[in-house]
Amino acid sequence: MSGKCIYCGKASEAEYCSQVCNQEYYSYLGRVENFLKLYIACLIVALALLIVPVFVGHLLPFIGLAVLVAGIDFVTMPFAPQFVLKAIGVRKTELVLQAAGFIMAAAGVITILVTSII
Repeated sequence: MSGKCIYCGKASEAEYCSQVCNQEYYSYLGRVENFLKLYIACLIVALALLIVPVFVGHLLPFIGLAVLVAGIDFVTMPFAPQFVLKAIGVRKTELVLQAAGFIMAAAGVITILVTSII
């Protein structure tokens, strides 16, 4: 066994360990192609929310909102660069990004709630 399956990361002589992994990988690539512009737009909105406090002055609510938007983006669209997909597989990459997205979204909500109380 010389390589790993691109989708699940299992040891495999070919790029995919099964036809199912091949189909799932191309399904993932289709989702990336369909939603890449929305994914990038959400990240740009999150970054823009970090710039708003410079003009408004209220730092924490906007940071919380930016983290919330980025977290929701990662949960709904767990896309990663090709080198990451080849290193650990699409399935593990999606799980890691979705877990990080849930943590970010929770941190964003907590930050917004705490700053609204203060």
